[in-house]
Amino acid sequence: EMAEAFKLPTVTAAIAACSITVTKPDGTSGALTIQDVANSGATKFTPTVTQAACPVLQPKVVGFVSPVGEFFTRDSMGADEAYKTAHYRLAYKFLFAPVGQSVEPFSMYSASINALVAVGLYFVTNTNIGGTTEFLPRIESFEPQIDEKNTLFHGGLISFDIEQFLEV
Repeated sequence: EMAEAFKLPTVTAAIAACSITVTKPDGTSGALTIQDVANSGATKFTPTVTQAACPVLQPKVVGFVSPVGEFFTRDSMGADEAYKTAHYRLAYKFLFAPVGQSVEPFSMYSASINALVAVGLYFVTNTNIGGTTEFLPRIESFEPQIDEKNTLFHGGLISFDIEQFLEV
């Protein structure tokens, strides 16, 4: 008998472990901070994002996991022993830089879009993410985002469509 497991912590940890270099708000090149749903460690989720930490890719608290089509599919015959697959989407906020009170609204727009596109291109190219069978990034929007403490950031939304075999 095969054990079945939904590997969400494996997938989110694998995403957080990716090393992505982007152009930062100050124009220098640096590492993207990718947060996990874990409560500890270097990649733990932090509700408050500082300017110094930017850019940050963090799980979207509301709507983080959602089904894509039918959540479960059966991939073979065999009653209880049939192979099964889960199809779901993980939603992340991309926080590039805080929107300043005296800064022109579009001052960071181009840099923010370019950085989010670089993140998307990384994931389009590097699809071998632990815990997934198929992994497809999707840029959802290029628009300001709010962290969990209501700070407004230049940024956007990126999501990952995931197909995962449940048998381990």
